[in-house]
Amino acid sequence: MPPIIPILPILLLLVALAAFVGRAWIPWSPLPAHGVLCRVPLSLLGRLRMQAVPGALLLALATAGWLAGWLPPWAAALAPVAVGLAVALPFRYTLTTEGLIAGRGRPRRWTEFGGVGRRRGGVRLQGIAGAPGQRVWLSGNRDDDEFVLLLRRLVRDAYKGEVGPAPPDRPAGTESVPILPLGRAPAVPSEGCGRRATKPSAVKNLAPPVPARSHSGRQPPR
Repeated sequence: MPPIIPILPILLLLVALAAFVGRAWIPWSPLPAHGVLCRVPLSLLGRLRMQAVPGALLLALATAGWLAGWLPPWAAALAPVAVGLAVALPFRYTLTTEGLIAGRGRPRRWTEFGGVGRRRGGVRLQGIAGAPGQRVWLSGNRDDDEFVLLLRRLVRDAYKGEVGPAPPDRPAGTESVPILPLGRAPAVPSEGCGRRATKPSAVKNLAPPVPARSHSGRQPPR
């Protein structure tokens, strides 16, 4: 008689795998169509920090199920494969005029947060009015401070109406873009929000154009 495969432990493991992957990747999550300020890739160190606790819990669950005989070896092997892929695959934060998107997760609006507090390995956006907070992990490089300053600026300016979706009387695609800290130009949709986010070609010359002079030395009529 062939051995009976325990269905319930396998289902529990699959649910745990789905919850683990769903922290950063939701297939049906909509992508931002406009208003993207910048995208910040998370380094390998940041991904290790982000997946450390849930990955260890998933590995412990799979190991305990295999040692107890509740899970076949092939099912228990899914846990380390999922953890390895979660750490190896690229992950980035997308900052828009409306809010923050972690990976392919659910978009969060800036008005859901009331402040930004530093935590070990990252920061935490503090939720208000019953909204849950949001943990944002940092890459551990020199651009972290500018990224944190930008998050605080976006959360603060969201309540002033200086950043957010376009009002009804303003056409889409003309949202107000906040100014980066330290007097830098607004970020363009590129990788990173620090020094490398602002390209020289993206900085517009705001000075009025100088009219060309004719050969006689007089300016042409306007």
